[in-house]
Amino acid sequence: MRRYIGFLFFIIIPFLSLLTGCMDQKDIVYDSEVYSFVGQVETPGSGKGLAITDTLVIVADNETGLTMISIKDKTAPSIVSVHRTILFPFGVDLIPTEHVALVAEGSGNVGVYSYENPDSLFIFLTIGSESAQDVIFTQLFVPSITDTAESMFLFIADRNSDLLGYLLRPGVDMFGNLAWSADPIGQVNSAGTGRGIDFVDGYIYLASGEWGLHILDARDPLNIIAIGGEFGGMDTNGYARDVEVHGDIAYLADDQKGLQIIDISNKDSLAILANVDTRTSLIDLAVSEDGNRVFTATTTSGLYIFDVSDPTDPKVIQRYDTPNARAVETDGDYVYVIDQYDGLIILKEN
Repeated sequence: MRRYIGFLFFIIIPFLSLLTGCMDQKDIVYDSEVYSFVGQVETPGSGKGLAITDTLVIVADNETGLTMISIKDKTAPSIVSVHRTILFPFGVDLIPTEHVALVAEGSGNVGVYSYENPDSLFIFLTIGSESAQDVIFTQLFVPSITDTAESMFLFIADRNSDLLGYLLRPGVDMFGNLAWSADPIGQVNSAGTGRGIDFVDGYIYLASGEWGLHILDARDPLNIIAIGGEFGGMDTNGYARDVEVHGDIAYLADDQKGLQIIDISNKDSLAILANVDTRTSLIDLAVSEDGNRVFTATTTSGLYIFDVSDPTDPKVIQRYDTPNARAVETDGDYVYVIDQYDGLIILKEN
């Protein structure tokens, strides 16, 4: 009799597990085509991050450096040039008006590159950091620096130093060559490790690895304050890798814990509105301009597209399968995915 009970146990339990798994993913629509494939190009390295302009995608291509891709024809994107960086690049942000790329070179510093000529990038400044993972550029009016214009700031999510801030001072030398400088303005420690970063309306949002989400008041960038101190923000019980903010909502890529949607309207008391288990590591995300969709890169399931028009009830409206999605950005109707093996993939809303 025990043999039969054991036999039934091994038959029924897996069946129930499968059924439960299907129920958990009831909102996933695998065959919908809200977005369709437009174009693709393989990159020489294994992409980790990207930034986009009207005509270019700049890929942080890990061991090969920066890959410049023309998207003038989105159906046939093409590699313009590949530039070897000093260390392996992870994250990248742009200063479009200056044709400058700020590159987090994961094992060390931030490299500042000119891409005015995409065929021939060159580095003209290195900014100190221990283990830069992500970067963000912003401009703020700070009368104590200058009362005639906004000043340029760089904020770095650093795996060892958590958050680093720099005042950027653009300039040229007597020969007309770029001669920028970067003055350190502060470091803020968190309970976790700096992995991803966003900046909105004077506040820094830090995806802080094993801790979760930290919020820092940078309305006075010369005196950055961690709200709630080193252990402020929210411990999400995952491993926060990236964050993007739209309005009063923060979207957190929380690795194995999936997508966390957090109400940040009261920065002293954050609240989780929803959590979606993507059943694989969620490592990067992007939010549409209207805030109604979130695009997430997962390591083994590719791209998930969420409808978050009701942030308390997010729904997966499409999954686009790629072998190992590492980064995603969106611009208008287009979505740009960097896959570790398949390079740049471009999708467009139907």
